[in-house]
Amino acid sequence: MLHDIGKLAIPDQILGKTGPLTDDEFDIIKTHTMIGEELALGSPAIKDLAPAIRGHHERMDGRGYPDGLAGQQIPLASRIIAACDAFDAMANPRQYRAGLGSHRATEVLCEHAGTQWDPRVVDALIRVVARRPPIDEARILTNRGPRPPGLPARAAAERPRPSPPRPHAELQPKVLAGVARAAMESQLSLPS
Repeated sequence: MLHDIGKLAIPDQILGKTGPLTDDEFDIIKTHTMIGEELALGSPAIKDLAPAIRGHHERMDGRGYPDGLAGQQIPLASRIIAACDAFDAMANPRQYRAGLGSHRATEVLCEHAGTQWDPRVVDALIRVVARRPPIDEARILTNRGPRPPGLPARAAAERPRPSPPRPHAELQPKVLAGVARAAMESQLSLPS
């Protein structure tokens, strides 16, 4: 998504690394928020998104990056992006791990609401996700699709596996818009 546009400047060997990052590599990764902000500011069509891009790795407790902002200092758009991006990253499989599924991902969001993510945004995200059509969680969790008809089990196990589908990818803009709408309503109706 657009919030990670700054990753275009991060070396592929760091972005594609399957093992743990070194401290130096993580410091390089963290620059993507500032690079993304610069790219957005250089484009009239998306310059208004620059603060949201810069702040999408800030945390409610102030332990995020790049500026260590806390609570309401973090732009609302950044707080929305952070929760939605975390949900997507946890729920869906990656090359190096299986996905947790929607249910567990929402549990993790709830566990860290108030420290890592804005509790009102987490609440809005959960409400929007609950209205979303169900996905085949078993397929997501195992990172495997059904065996094609007529293909023996052994042949299916030996064939190369394509990248798993991203079930949320086509829904992401709608989910993000729904969370933004719900969070704005919540922000307007609750005292800060």
